[in-house]
This record gives sequence, structure tokens and C-alpha cells, in this order.
Amino acid sequence: MRPLLVLVLAFAASAADYPASAGFVNDLPGILPEAVQQALELRLRAYERATSNEVAVAIVPSLQGETVEQYAQGLFRAWGLGKAEKNNGVLFLWAPSERKVRIQVGYGLESVLTDAECAAILARVTPLFRQEQYAEGVRTAVDAILQRIGNATPSQPEQPEIPAQTNFAGILVGAVLLAVVVALLFMHHHTTRTHQLQEEVPAALASAREALQGALGETRDASGALNSLRAEAPAEVWAAYEKPVEAAPDDVENLRLELGRIESQRREEYRELASASRSLRHWKKSLEKLRKVYAEVAALRRRLDESRDYAMECIPRLSASLGKLAAPEHDERRESLRRAASQTFENASILRSRPPVNWLLVRDLLEDSNCCLACLEQEGSAPMPERGDRYWPDSQKSSPASDQLTAMLAASQMTMAAEASSPPGFDGGGSSFGGGDSGSGGASAGY
Repeated sequence: MRPLLVLVLAFAASAADYPASAGFVNDLPGILPEAVQQALELRLRAYERATSNEVAVAIVPSLQGETVEQYAQGLFRAWGLGKAEKNNGVLFLWAPSERKVRIQVGYGLESVLTDAECAAILARVTPLFRQEQYAEGVRTAVDAILQRIGNATPSQPEQPEIPAQTNFAGILVGAVLLAVVVALLFMHHHTTRTHQLQEEVPAALASAREALQGALGETRDASGALNSLRAEAPAEVWAAYEKPVEAAPDDVENLRLELGRIESQRREEYRELASASRSLRHWKKSLEKLRKVYAEVAALRRRLDESRDYAMECIPRLSASLGKLAAPEHDERRESLRRAASQTFENASILRSRPPVNWLLVRDLLEDSNCCLACLEQEGSAPMPERGDRYWPDSQKSSPASDQLTAMLAASQMTMAAEASSPPGFDGGGSSFGGGDSGSGGASAGY
């Protein structure tokens, strides 16, 4: 079947005029900011050097009348993604005009990046695209693909077994002895495990009752934290937690009923004890998931307060620093930094004057402005701050300072990369990947 599939794919590849690759990131319509493209290009180059796996991003103006599956397979083969002897390529394809996305996986990585995992990744990407958070959607896809593949090496085909002369009598005796040994080991394990479960299950039940009692208090705390967030912050801060927290009382009650059912079951034989142990493990995971949400709401409440205190202390100081900063003469880089810092500070000031205030966003903007000033003071040597998730959309549009800092960092990294040797099998243009072949693995989605 595989030779036939290859012929079909080869025919499909001739049906469309596929663009040549210009690197690991190919944004033909020019949707992504230049800084984002450069950062992703550098990351995927470095990943290929470290693992030999080739992961590429293709944003195309049109599928040229093909399905997203046909186009992805044809483009994958046209570019030769992955090393020829390993077939270790992955393609993230996005067709904005048709609102289609696909992850195409080479044969060598299909056991590592399965169809189900590709579908799960796309399920995280498509909501971002629907919200027009395109850069974040592409970054999310690349992050998830690299995280899943990691340092995995392509699977190798099984070697054929070499037939040998068979001693049937010896095999029969060996099989009987092996069966006896296995039976004895099983009986010993069964007895030992039964004794262990007789001690573990009651202790686990007692621990579960205590944890459930603690969750009741956490439910009340989370509800109070959500109410205060509703009163003091815009919906973009707390909306994701509204449904989980409102459903918390019912969720905890369901867990209480489930724990009572487990406690009421007969637990004398090994099979009964093992069933109770499995049920308790599932129960514990469900409780931990709820408690994680409650903890996140409480932490969000604290972060909002900390961000407000930071902003109130930072705004006068930053305003004074910007007021003393004169426009530099004949220095475009310094002028860009000064202008970006001022514009971002102005955005933060406007947001602060419009209650309810998203203090998380205000703090992020102020930190970006501060970082621009630090670059000016230290002649561009100040590093960008490490930052976790932002709690607001379209971060690149809202923070000119972040845009400027990211562009500077990407330009610096591109200069260093140009001075270094090119990664094996890649010369920066054309179809210059490793000559791999497409697989049938992957997943597609629309949005």
C-alpha cells in the first residue's frame, strides 16, 4: 500500500504550484510581525541543529483548489521536510483564506506525534485564530509540537527475524518451566499486593475525606476572590474562571457522593481492593483539577493587587524619567526606543484612567517601558525581562515597547546566526531541507 500512496501523493504534488521554502518559517501573505517570524526561525533552526528533526511553518495565500490534507502532503514532499534517511519532518500549514490548518507528520515521527496529539494541538490553536490572535496561535502550535517531539529520534523499521533450527522438545519443556515460574511469581505478587492494598486503601480513604473537607473551604475562598475580581477588574481578567468557580459547589458535592460510593463498596478480595484503589486515584485527580482552579483564582486576585501597588509606585517615577529624556539626534535606534517607551507609557496611563482597571495589563506596559529605558541607559545591553502569560489579548499591538525590544533581540540573534555556520541540510532558501518524505499522520481543523 505504501508505494501506491507515494504515487498518489506524487500526482497530487503536481496538481498545485507549491512555493519554494525561504527558511523554516514561510509567511507568504505577510501576516506575522517580522520580529515573530525571526524569533521562530531562529528557534526552529536551533532545534534542527540539536535533534536533526525539521519542523517548518507555512502560511500560504491559498490551497489552490486542493483540500488542506492534499496541499499539506504535496508541500511536505515538494520541500523534502525531514532527513531523507529518517523522514523526521513536521509541517504546520495555515491557509487563512480558507480558514484551514493542518499538522503533517513525517513517517519517522508518527509514533511520537500521533494523530490524536496533533488534533489536541490544533484545538488550542483554532480559538486563538478565531480571536485574530494569529502570532500567538502560530507560537502555540510550534511550542506544542516541539514540546511533544522533544529530543525524540525517528522510529526505525523492525529487522526481519532470521529463522533457526527448532528443538520442539526443548521448547515444550522450557515453556512448562516458564509457566510454573510465572504462576508462582503471580501468586506471590498477588498475595503481597493484597496485603499492601489492605493497608493503602483505608489510608487513602481517610486522606480523601480530609482533602474534600479542605476543598470546601477553598471553594468559598475562590468564590469570594472571583466576586472581588468582578467588582474591581474587567471581564478579560476573570472571565475564564467564572464558570468553573460557579460550578464548584456542585462539583464538590459530586465528589462527596462518589467518595461515599467508594467507601460503601466491599473491599476484602484482591479484585475489590484493586478496584477501590483505581477509583480513588481517579477521584484524587478530579479533586486536584478543581483545587488547581481554585488556587489560580486566588493567585490571580493577589497578582492584581500586587500589580496595582507596583503601578501606583512606578507611574510617577517613570513619568519623571521620560520627561527628562530628550530626543537623540541622528540616532534612529535610540529614538525608536524612546518613542516606544513613551507610547507604551501613554497606553498604560490611558488604561489607568478607565475603570475598571486591568492592573495586570498596566503593569506589563510599565515594565516594557522601563525595559526600553534600561536599554537606552545601558546602550542596548539590558536584557528583556522574563515574562509568563499575559492576561490580555493582542499584546504585540498594545505594547510598542515590547515590539521594539523583540525586534532588537531578533535582529541581534539573526546577526549572530548569520556569522555561524548554516545548519546541516539547510542553506536558507529554496527547497533545501533534508529530502524527507511525507507520512499519512497528522490532523486538520477549520476555524
